Amino acid sequence: MKHSIFSSAFWRAYWVSLRRSKKDSRDRKLALRLSVLILFFILYYGSLLWNARAGFDAGTGVIASIFAFFFVTAILGRWVNNKLDERKSRRESDQFVNKDIRNRLASDGFALSVVLARAGSEQMLREKQMPSGIEVITRRTHLDQLRKLDIWNGLDGGLRNLLLMPDGHWPENIIDLWQSFETLRCIRWVLRLDERLEPLTYLPKMDYRSAFELTEKPARLLSGAGMVDTWDIRVERNEADAFFSRCYAEGIGRGIMTGVNADTHTWAAEVFDAARDSDRRDVLVAYDTVGELNEDTLRYVSGVSFQRYHCLQLIMNLIDGIDSWEEWTALCFPILQKSEQVDHGEERN
Repeated sequence: MKHSIFSSAFWRAYWVSLRRSKKDSRDRKLALRLSVLILFFILYYGSLLWNARAGFDAGTGVIASIFAFFFVTAILGRWVNNKLDERKSRRESDQFVNKDIRNRLASDGFALSVVLARAGSEQMLREKQMPSGIEVITRRTHLDQLRKLDIWNGLDGGLRNLLLMPDGHWPENIIDLWQSFETLRCIRWVLRLDERLEPLTYLPKMDYRSAFELTEKPARLLSGAGMVDTWDIRVERNEADAFFSRCYAEGIGRGIMTGVNADTHTWAAEVFDAARDSDRRDVLVAYDTVGELNEDTLRYVSGVSFQRYHCLQLIMNLIDGIDSWEEWTALCFPILQKSEQVDHGEERN
């Protein structure tokens, strides 16, 4: 592990190793090494501070103050220069951004935020009674926002019909939109609203706050001009692909997922067996390896990782000039397919 003791990644690795120390001897060894490192850090700098305090006088104080001033100035100067270089690099890359693609992704991202916020309201109405006036105002506000921002007329007719439905009238099976949270997470990162894309190993959750934030402050999404570089998108796509492959192989190995052909089953069996080799390190998801996940969690992270891969791949296709907008709309708004299934079911009945 090559992280600074001051980085969040270091402390996360330390906490994970402590949580897993009872399951894996390698984590016990890692937790022990990191504990020794932390203890050494505390004792070393503690002794320096103690010695400085013991030999402190006016002259020493002046020298220490001068040294601290130049040290802090150098650190701040380096930080400012890095930020300025980063902004310059972003301005240069923004000149090559396809504005039409950027604007479409932003519009779809806002519409998706409205859908998720409405789905959250529908779920709350089913779980407990809420004052109807508040929900009606919220729905009307969202509709007014979509019209004011000139997004409403560009939405699919089926999506407009769903948003026009009275509160509490959405079919129950279309409220669960966990895939859409991952799509919104990708859009926020690609359009630089978020500094990073939450790693799949952190077990990303359905976060309604990200949707509600954009419905309250649409300018954050719609007024920007830049996108992350294609290379960064490709790296995240490849990581999502590798993560999904491991989860998919695990699912096939357990018999809860099916492979497309005999070669897929052979590959999955090899990965499944290799992951149980005590000499190899399996992929972690939160505090468990993929092989230790229960069925529900395995299905969830498999779906999230595939959604991320598919989303980033389509964005790359669009940037490369491949017309994938129809497929993008289907991915971005799976609620449309669910509502069509409900309509067909009602027709048969």
